[in-house]
Amino acid sequence: NTGQNKVDKDGIYLIQANGAAIPRRIQVLHDGGLHITCDNLAYAPQTISHEAAPSLNIVGRVVWIGKKLP
Repeated sequence: NTGQNKVDKDGIYLIQANGAAIPRRIQVLHDGGLHITCDNLAYAPQTISHEAAPSLNIVGRVVWIGKKLP
């Protein structure tokens, strides 16, 4: 859903980084920061501060991957 380019709830989002759209699980933290993880454990989790979160380039929220996501 490219109309949802702000992280307002936990879910899987496409992030624009280095010219590519990459899927990541994003959890909204209680202080407004973001915890970003990947299902591939080769990629380390990242935490983005509340101040830096608005600069994250969100392409959209993934709403379907062969089955509907919550």
